[in-house]
Amino acid sequence: MFAPRRAASVAGHQSSDSGSRVESMSAVDGADGAHPAPASASAAAASGESHPVLSDVEHILHRPDTFIGSVGIDSNCNVIEFIPREKSDASDEDNGGITTRVYQADVSHALIQLVLEIITNANDHAKRSDSGVRNIWIAFDDGTGTISVRNDGVGILPRPHKMLPDRLLPEVIFSVFRCGSNFDDTESRQGAGRNGYGCKAVNAFSTEFTVTTHAGFLKYEQTWSQNMSHCTTPRVTTCKAENGGTTVQFVPDYARLGVRDIPGAMRYLRSLAWFLSAVTPRKVAVWLDGAKLPISNLKQFAAALSPTGKCVYDDDSAPAFEVAVIPRVEHPATCMAFVNGIPCHWGTHVTHVVNLFCARLTEILKCKERNVTEALLGRHLTVLINAQVVNPVFKTQTKERLSKNPLGIEWKPQDKFWNALRRSTMLASLADELSGLEQSKVQAQAVKGNSASTRHVDVEKLEDAHEAGNPARAQNTVLILTEGDSAKAMAVNGLSVVGRQYYGVFPLRGKMINACGNRAAACKNEEVIKLLRILGVTLTGQQRRLRYDEIMILTDQDSDGHHCAGLILSFLNEFLPEMLRQNPRFVSRFGTALIKVTGPGSTLVGWPRRHGPTASRLHRLHRFY
Repeated sequence: MFAPRRAASVAGHQSSDSGSRVESMSAVDGADGAHPAPASASAAAASGESHPVLSDVEHILHRPDTFIGSVGIDSNCNVIEFIPREKSDASDEDNGGITTRVYQADVSHALIQLVLEIITNANDHAKRSDSGVRNIWIAFDDGTGTISVRNDGVGILPRPHKMLPDRLLPEVIFSVFRCGSNFDDTESRQGAGRNGYGCKAVNAFSTEFTVTTHAGFLKYEQTWSQNMSHCTTPRVTTCKAENGGTTVQFVPDYARLGVRDIPGAMRYLRSLAWFLSAVTPRKVAVWLDGAKLPISNLKQFAAALSPTGKCVYDDDSAPAFEVAVIPRVEHPATCMAFVNGIPCHWGTHVTHVVNLFCARLTEILKCKERNVTEALLGRHLTVLINAQVVNPVFKTQTKERLSKNPLGIEWKPQDKFWNALRRSTMLASLADELSGLEQSKVQAQAVKGNSASTRHVDVEKLEDAHEAGNPARAQNTVLILTEGDSAKAMAVNGLSVVGRQYYGVFPLRGKMINACGNRAAACKNEEVIKLLRILGVTLTGQQRRLRYDEIMILTDQDSDGHHCAGLILSFLNEFLPEMLRQNPRFVSRFGTALIKVTGPGSTLVGWPRRHGPTASRLHRLHRFY
């Protein structure tokens, strides 16, 4: 699975003959002496010792969250399933015949972590220039729950370990905790392995764990069982030189992991093979259950995930980054990210890319009132990242969060990437929500402090009705909207007749803004803001009551007057459509007189026929005004 390059101080288990109990041993500062550990945690507690000493296997089984995360089942998790189509149905337009679907399953994240440890070991080995790896085979048996991961290329030479000379190297690699080739921090490496626990943790959480490796003309095979409590004697035989590579076959301890539906678990674990195919070196093919997967890079993987079958992709801006963007798919994070081949959806690499996206999309969409945020981005787009980080530092052994990017690698996309994203249709829904959010913010400012029960409002030139805003008013209040100050003077004169108790007057300054379909701009208009305040409009849900019960439009009957009245109606239809539907008397128009008629001993003011004198009385007119 991987070729060791450097050994370190180790602690593990000494095996004897086939079927024998493995006794815990520890090598302290290179000393030869070993201190046997208690047989089990319960035995240590029974001995009366308040501070029992656990062996490595006992510790990982007793406190698995340190190594593989919480052991338990998470219900109703969204799982992405990849479904290859028949070759006859496949075409270049539909991602090479791959479809995806999201379904809900009861998932063991600890089981996923165990499988990832073995898969990423194979990927780490494939990255080495001298590994000779061209294929990685992954297989899942629904009946027995057996999982197999095999890679070709250079295997592990069964030589004696230099620090534990009584054991062969493959046995130390797969059974001795804190043994690994990743402890030299002066060496640049881009692997996922780091702490020397991964494959050993898998061994400890398996009822059966078998390693077979071919190196040259030698074949090594060994099996552990019952959570590493038993192991067979290593078997080394001769073989043909072309049979290179390493195979790890194991049966997880499903009972200890709480997994009852093994076929269901096999189903969601198969997605891990597809994830691997997106991030392996391009020379390496990934096989799943005997079939070669048609994905060899992040671009193909993103296209397979995309609901439209298309993505915007960049791999030219930084040698350590591949980035693709697709419309939103079901995923717990904004980004679907990988670091050195392992899923790592949070951390410094994601923060760097997301911040860059948010800043640039704010410019592209010309946001004025609101910036693009990570939450807003995640509701519309999924960003896929494949980052190769030198000597990465993760938050925990599960490697879900990158806590340090030692070399400060940055992704700086060229303009052609952003131009391609701008030309795509992916930003349409994001732009729509941004527009809605900006409109909501402007609306909130426009109606801030408004209330239908406010008795007094301070608006210049408003002649407010005394009962406006009074919830207990005896009759309807009427707001007269006039076309300028001159019409206001006429209306105010009329108040001397009808009184100011239930009538208010407000002169409009020129023509209002056309509010139809233009609410955001209307909410910035001074006249609109004043009207909203006078009426007590809150724009929160369906408003059933205002400071005024009716609106009377007082404008001239020329074309300008008609235009002014139409703009007022447009305002009411945009901001108070429910009031227009519920109350036919909510808005009315009172047109000014068209003509003034003078005759012998009399003066008449003319309105349209339905409002004023009849035509029979107008035959006496001799002068028009």
